[in-house]
This record gives sequence, structure tokens and C-alpha cells, in this order.
Amino acid sequence: MKLDLSEIARIAGSYAETPLDVKLKEVEGMTVTAPVRGTLIASSTGQVLLLEGTVETELEMTCYRCGVLYRQPVHAEFQEDFVVQPPVAHGQPLKIEEEEAPDARLFFPGTLDLNLDELLRQSILVSLPLKPLCAEDCAGLCPTCGARRAEGPCACAPDTTNPQLAVLQQLLQTRQQKK
Repeated sequence: MKLDLSEIARIAGSYAETPLDVKLKEVEGMTVTAPVRGTLIASSTGQVLLLEGTVETELEMTCYRCGVLYRQPVHAEFQEDFVVQPPVAHGQPLKIEEEEAPDARLFFPGTLDLNLDELLRQSILVSLPLKPLCAEDCAGLCPTCGARRAEGPCACAPDTTNPQLAVLQQLLQTRQQKK
């Protein structure tokens, strides 16, 4: 989706608030299960174009501990500023220089049309948890049989031996056998 910001960038002190309601199919392989809704505020100082806002959506993610698919609510905030180059001659469009604004890829080449999908994708990715969990107290999987612990206890005998103390356990067993 494109959003033309050339008028705001041209007039110093201008400001626009735009409600967002965008439908994305996926973000980096994760299915977006709800529309991306929020607000985008664009303001200009004449030389810098400032974009800020918040969005909310929901993604289908895989739990880090147990591997089950679940829906993760996402709240993302963003703030980006871009250096706007004045037109070289009268009648030429404003542009954003790639060297001065490394995030200029958010704009379509040669214009001040914002690529909203890319901005939202980046904002959502940054706000995702590093280790997504289906529940705060997710017990994960049994290390022996792989059963999901949230579904109930498995048939495996509980291993109470701390692997770091296994050598000491063997030493005790050896001593007891000698007696």
C-alpha cells in the first residue's frame, strides 16, 4: 500500500495523522491472523520527515518450548526520520537520499510514496518476542519421549539425576558395590 507524503514533506511544520487498517498475509513466514490497525503520524520540519505511530495485530507463531501453533497478539511502535533533499530545480519532485537515510528503502524510488507494507513488516518484526511461548508457564516437551507436558504426565519415569552430578552418582555406586 502506498501513502503519498510529498505534500507534508514540502511544507515545514505540516502534520498529518492517518488511521491504518492494512491486511498483510504474512510476515517472515508467519501468518498474520488479524488486520494491522493503528495510527501513522507524519510531520515535517522542511528538511526532516518524521514518521511515528503504533499498530496492533495478531500472528500465528510456534511455541519455543512445546512446538504448538498459537496466536500471538502484537503491539508495535515505530519512529523513523528521513532527510528530505530540496528540489534541484523548480517543478522537480522532492527525494530522499539513500546515503543520508539508510531506511529510504521504505519509499518507492524517485518519490515520497511510503511503502506502508514494508514499514509495518519491519515494525512488527522488531516487536516480536525472541522466544515465543504459547503460555507463560509452558512446561515444554518431555526430553525422553517428546510428549507435550501441558497435555498431562507421560509414561516416562522422572529423571531426578542432575546431569552435572552424574559422575559423582557413579562414584557413589562404585563405592557401594565394593562394600
